[in-house]
Amino acid sequence: HLSLRRQRQMCIRDRIKNREEAERYAEIKHAAALTSQNDAQRYSELKAGFIEHHLHLALVGFEG
Repeated sequence: HLSLRRQRQMCIRDRIKNREEAERYAEIKHAAALTSQNDAQRYSELKAGFIEHHLHLALVGFEG
């Protein structure tokens, strides 16, 4: 659902506001773009670990 997707995007955005995490995410996205060669599904898969980790941290912080 689009609203759930948007909520996830906002959680990730809010989680990676510090410079180090933002730079790490940029590096992951760059490497994923090079590796996936315009395959959107593969691009998403390559970023998934970072995103899921930070989504979990955002949700734990939200609940706690």
